[in-house]
Amino acid sequence: NELQPTVELKNRRDALTNECKNIAKQLYTLELSLSELTAEEQSRKSRQRSIEIQIQKLQDITNKKLEGLRRYEKDTFNGVQWLRQNKGWFKGEVLEPFQLIIKCSQSL
Repeated sequence: NELQPTVELKNRRDALTNECKNIAKQLYTLELSLSELTAEEQSRKSRQRSIEIQIQKLQDITNKKLEGLRRYEKDTFNGVQWLRQNKGWFKGEVLEPFQLIIKCSQSL
């Protein structure tokens, strides 16, 4: 009967060891998932920043074109401002002056 407590302790120790191994595996899996999610988030943030930069460049070009209209074609500039403020009044699309719409590529 002296062996009975020893066998029970060994069984308990083995059970705890297995439980620890399972917890370690789960922890490893969770850490791996976290690492993957972190990498995906960094990639998404990088893409988002790149898109924001492109949008800002396009807005800068548009603003320069508008500034040119304001300086040299005041009536056209005022018409564009009015059109932008009143787009809802039209059934279809009304295009702005071609100077603002066209995009020239520098590779020409």
